[in-house]
Amino acid sequence: MPEHEPDAVRARGLREDAAPWIEAEGAARAPALVRERLCALHELAAEDDIAIAPPSEEGLVRFMVEESVAVRPAIGLLDSGELRAVWQVAEDQVGLRFMTDGRIAFVCLARREGSDDLARSYGVEDADRVMPIVEALGLHPLLRG
Repeated sequence: MPEHEPDAVRARGLREDAAPWIEAEGAARAPALVRERLCALHELAAEDDIAIAPPSEEGLVRFMVEESVAVRPAIGLLDSGELRAVWQVAEDQVGLRFMTDGRIAFVCLARREGSDDLARSYGVEDADRVMPIVEALGLHPLLRG
């Protein structure tokens, strides 16, 4: 495995080819938050004969780098091979599905101060338009700390 891999990943004996994104531009620094989970998902996907869609994985890595994400999300693999990342604190939530066409399907839930209502925003956007939506709802601390 590459030298920059965490000891926990090396100790699990994961194959180097189980995580081809490791050598992608910027991947070595940003996805440290998610590297072990992505390696594990590659192993699980192989066992279930599901291929992680490279454009989805690249979209997640790119989003983490370009948006300076500093908080580890929960990451799941959909049957389609796309990855879904979720950041949640209490009822506040940002859920992002990294689609194979480069866009992001998003669901944002935010508790409004002094109200029992949740603000909801959802849709599909180009990757560069998602963080402004997250920021407008005041949910950016979920991703950036």
